[in-house]
Amino acid sequence: MSFDFFPTAADTAPAEEAVPGGEPVPDEQPPAAETGDESAVDMDELLGWVHGLVIPLYQRSLKYATWCPAWFEHPEAVFRLELVRRAWEEAVVADEGSAMSTWMLHHLDPHMSVLTSPTGPFGECEYSQRHGFKHTGHGSRVELPVLDPDTHHADTESE
Repeated sequence: MSFDFFPTAADTAPAEEAVPGGEPVPDEQPPAAETGDESAVDMDELLGWVHGLVIPLYQRSLKYATWCPAWFEHPEAVFRLELVRRAWEEAVVADEGSAMSTWMLHHLDPHMSVLTSPTGPFGECEYSQRHGFKHTGHGSRVELPVLDPDTHHADTESE
């Protein structure tokens, strides 16, 4: 994996358009702080970020760790992963040499340790136990399993 895996501030900066007077006009969507909705979680964005960045990046043996492929149904997991995603956005914007290392060390690793701990939110998860996602073999490292929330709801309604 190269460092190109991580976007730079230029990749994530809001788009600006030029107007006839030459002044740039910022993207029309107001910042979350102005709308009073900064605490809202955009689940589509969070799902895409977790499945696109965290899952491929964070491979662990599930012999001693717990994970639920329906993590999005666990409020603590959603809350923690949203906090980590927001910290990641700040690290991307900072675009400093150590920003991603700091993010991983101080944000991703501690939250994922809690989430995958046997005493964490997935420790007593019946879904994980029922489908055998807890143990995948001796010392094997795999991507954490995930389910598509749209198809998952259809599957659970038929059980």
